[in-house]
Amino acid sequence: MNAQKIPRLCGLKIQAITPYSLAWAQQRSLVAARIADPDLPDVLLEHPPVYTLGTGSDVKFVKFNLDKFPAQLIAIAYCFFQYW
Repeated sequence: MNAQKIPRLCGLKIQAITPYSLAWAQQRSLVAARIADPDLPDVLLEHPPVYTLGTGSDVKFVKFNLDKFPAQLIAIAYCFFQYW
């Protein structure tokens, strides 16, 4: 099957850098809205640098010094955050 690519609109949020937890909450909300209306435009925003650990990972998997890491470390598990 040769699907034709259709350009999509993209909404650019011109504002301060969005905290990661807020950006992630907005993403979950937008996914639900996109399911209801597939024609909604995409959204582009900026959040600070983060290193995320998925649901099956643990901080012991991190191979760098957390005290010297210049970004926030976040574990995402079942829709809540744990910050280090």
